[in-house]
Amino acid sequence: MDEQPERLLMQPRILLVTSALYCGAIVAAALWLGAKASDFLWVLPSLLSTAIFMGVIFALAAVIVYIREIIRNRSIGKDTSARVNAIYNESMTAARLLPMLPFLVVATLVFLGLSIGKSLIVHTVGYSADPMLANFDKALHSGYYPHDLIASVIETWNLVPLLNFCYYFWFGILMLSVWCAAFLKQDEVVRMRFWWSLQIIILLLGGLLAFALPSVGPIYYADFYTAGAQPYEEYLTHLRNIDETVIRLQSFQVSDILLALSRDESIVDLNGISAMPSLHVALAFLFFLYLRQFGRWIGAFAFLFFMFIFIGSVYFAWHYA
Repeated sequence: MDEQPERLLMQPRILLVTSALYCGAIVAAALWLGAKASDFLWVLPSLLSTAIFMGVIFALAAVIVYIREIIRNRSIGKDTSARVNAIYNESMTAARLLPMLPFLVVATLVFLGLSIGKSLIVHTVGYSADPMLANFDKALHSGYYPHDLIASVIETWNLVPLLNFCYYFWFGILMLSVWCAAFLKQDEVVRMRFWWSLQIIILLLGGLLAFALPSVGPIYYADFYTAGAQPYEEYLTHLRNIDETVIRLQSFQVSDILLALSRDESIVDLNGISAMPSLHVALAFLFFLYLRQFGRWIGAFAFLFFMFIFIGSVYFAWHYA
């Protein structure tokens, strides 16, 4: 059997080229729609904040390594410090780091393309799929909207603060997974499988399907579909009451920002509205598949995190189930 295709897929430069083509195509589409060079200036502070966040992840990883060595040696002292220094002296060499840098470029390109691409939906196909998705959602769950089935359970068990935290800690898990997949020693097949999966998910789900099923989600339903029935009005009023009287829900703070961006004059924005399919859920499942290689308990944590993201995406009215 010819192994040439498999060998090509194992080469980071092929991954780099495909991600560059994807991002380049999205930028070209934005320019064709009339975007100006100044519309892309938000990229600079965004990249800076990402670099700072990656530095925080790096520092966190150092702390984890140090704690692991303390547990192994059952002591804190020169031996433990020496062992940690040896680990980083071995790992943080130019020969070790330089081959890993293309992966960070890949991550930057695909997420940059995703952010710009989502902001183009409103300027191209527009949003039209929500009524169909809402009806399908209700039919799929035997005449109930998904939030009708889970909201009372979540609130009875006082899980709202946990879901609220997990849904926005998703970005931290994203950065941690990217860092691990770029820098940690591991099976190269597993590493490349993660990176190709990440790219395919963003291209297919965040690209093609997002434009094929252009939707805003329950949280924005009344903002974009002013005529006809409002199936989520009562539930969103309920969530607003929780936000005002129980705990500040990050979903409303973020949703207000994204709504304002979708209505400004700029063609290119930091992000755009897209509810179907959910990249939060898809990537959380990818994190689980990838992180489980590092141990049973890490895998269990990653699976629970995926479940919380899935439940939170419905409870906070971001996505359809």
